Amino acid sequence: MDILIIEDEGLIRNLLVEVLEEEGYHVAGAANGEVALKTLRTANSPPRLILLDLNMPVMNGWQFRSAQQHEATLAAIPVIILSAGRNIAQETKTLAAVDYLTKPLDLTVLLDRIKIYCPLSEA
Repeated sequence: MDILIIEDEGLIRNLLVEVLEEEGYHVAGAANGEVALKTLRTANSPPRLILLDLNMPVMNGWQFRSAQQHEATLAAIPVIILSAGRNIAQETKTLAAVDYLTKPLDLTVLLDRIKIYCPLSEA
């Protein structure tokens, strides 16, 4: 898996999976942080990048990021925050994420950012 998308909105998650797979990435999706942690813990190898929504039920993005940072095998995976929130730049710093994008997403910008942290040549 190259990229894990953690997004509770099924339509958005499925669209992102489809777009990124068309670009040549191996992608998995998770509806919340709890599902994402289970996916990460059982994966043969960790993803090279995580796209993380912050506002989700069950386990939100802040809770997921805290759990991720406390597990040595998961802590080094870079995270790009996806949010419609007003303080996304500050949240990105607080959560030690590598980057952020505001919703609604611009797919061209998203793909450009993904290529920085997860180049296709390594896919």
